[in-house]
Formats: sequence, C-alpha cells, structure tokens
Amino acid sequence: MPHGRRDDNTCPGPPLLRPGQPEPSAVPFFGSFPVVRGSLSLLAMNPLPATLDPMSEPRRPPTAPRFWTKRPATYEDVLDAPEDVRAELIDGVLYCQASPATPHAYTAGGIGMSLGPPFQWGRGGPGGRHILAAPEVHLLDGQASVIPDLAGWRRERMPTMPEAAYLSLVPDWICEVLSPSTAKYDRFVKAPLYARCGVQWLWLADPLAQTLEVLRLGQGGLWIVAQAFTGTDAVSAEPFDAVPLELALLWIGAAEEPARAGGAEALGLRGQVFLISPPASPFTSAFSLALSPSMSALWASGSLARLTTSVGSVVRS
Repeated sequence: MPHGRRDDNTCPGPPLLRPGQPEPSAVPFFGSFPVVRGSLSLLAMNPLPATLDPMSEPRRPPTAPRFWTKRPATYEDVLDAPEDVRAELIDGVLYCQASPATPHAYTAGGIGMSLGPPFQWGRGGPGGRHILAAPEVHLLDGQASVIPDLAGWRRERMPTMPEAAYLSLVPDWICEVLSPSTAKYDRFVKAPLYARCGVQWLWLADPLAQTLEVLRLGQGGLWIVAQAFTGTDAVSAEPFDAVPLELALLWIGAAEEPARAGGAEALGLRGQVFLISPPASPFTSAFSLALSPSMSALWASGSLARLTTSVGSVVRS
C-alpha cells in the first residue's frame, strides 16, 4: 500500500523504517504499526520478509477510533508553556494568557498595596491574613492549576506561608482583574472552578469600567453579589470591610478626578444571584443573571460579560 493511503479496514499511519530500508508496497496499518498475520509487529525491529504477503490473509477491522482526538492537557503542558505567558490548567484544558496590560497591572497592584499593610502586616488594621500577588494554586487534588491575580488566606487556616513552588490550600479570597480579552474566561471558567473548590469570596475588578464586584459563595455553589461599587469613593468591601478601600487608588488617573457617588446600595445589586456553578460541561457553559434595572445599565455599558461562551481555545490578553 502506498504511504499515506488507506482503505476501509486500515487506519493511516507512517511506517517505521530503518535508514535506507525500502518502504513495503502493501502493508495494512493499524495506527503507526503494521499488522502482520493478526499481531502487531514493529517494522523497524522486524522487517517483513520479501516473500511474505500480508494481504493474503483476511484483515480484522481496526478497534481504534478512526478520528484522532486531542489528549487532555496535564501539568506537564503547563511546565512546557513559554515563559512569557501565564499558563493555567482547568478541566484538562490548557489556557495561556499574555502578560497583562497596564490598566490590569495597575489595578492589581493597587488592590494588593491597599490590603497588604492593614490585613497582612497589621499596620492600621486587624492583620490575620496572607495576601499574595499572582500565586500558583493547585486545586482539585492537582487536577487544576491556576494563577489568580491576588489570593488571600486566613492565618487560622495557614499559620505560616510555605516555601514551595505552588500552594495546594484553597484560598479564602481571590481577586481577578478583568480585561476585554479575559473577562469571559474569568467569569465563566475560573469563577465556577473557584465555587466548586469552596473559595468563599471572589472579587472581580474592571479597570476600564471602574467597577468592583464582591461575590460571596452561597448555598448550592451559587455566587451571590454581596456588594458592587463604582466610582472613586472609599468603600467597605467584604471580607476586608474593617478598613475602607479607596477605589480612586485602583483606576489609572482616577485619583486626580473628583469623587463620584458609588456603592452597592446605589447600584441595587445586593443579594442578587450572579453565577450558577459548577457548569454542566467543562467545555461549554451558560449561566443566568438576574438583572435589576441598575445591573441592566451595567450590562449596557459593557462592564458585564456575555452570558455564554465556548471554552477550550487559547485566551490571550
């Protein structure tokens, strides 16, 4: 059989030949191995005799699927990813993101610098937390590997910070900073994963819309909007409500602008069910959102992502 050709009872696959060895003219292939008298034999190790005619005997139909499918990704794929991308593994799918843009980095840094002194070091606040920027966290017994923009643990659960390449303890709080290219991924892929793992608090900060959503994990694995803020006011955002958070420090150029009114009560979002988790499929998910008139305005302004998305492709910032 010519190389690359197939018939009804064979699967395509290149033969394995020694250097200089002629290609057989008629050998049925099963994957990458030649079928010789009902058994698999590696051609490179056992070349066929010139007098053997494998087509003289009936051939069995192949048991392997004719259509090749991509294998699920593993943590080895994360390690093999280029160093200049952020690689994450969720439900057997590898997601790669480019380095964040300036607004994304500015907001993430502003949140970390605002929460670190009072809640990690106890300077002007209660302390009692470990807060890390972009830590690698392994969830679901290592089946998922994510790098949230910020994550926090109560010291009751993590008395000392381990010196390790990654952390396996589920965070109490996670913050994801949204960008136009990753907002769907953060909302509809990572947020359900966090709910499935038992993360109690999730912040979604949008530096372009200048909004901060505080989600609390409710019964049944539902994310509930506990608070939502916009503008440049100082707000009390749970679970760090012991010290006011100045929103003006989170948005580029907002510190020089006049303060604008904001807060969860003004937006009318408190207590609304936001995300349904976990998804029915790791590849496609659809979530419902109970829209109040104020949230509809946010939707129209583009600060809320679309409700459906297909996952599995590479996500780039």
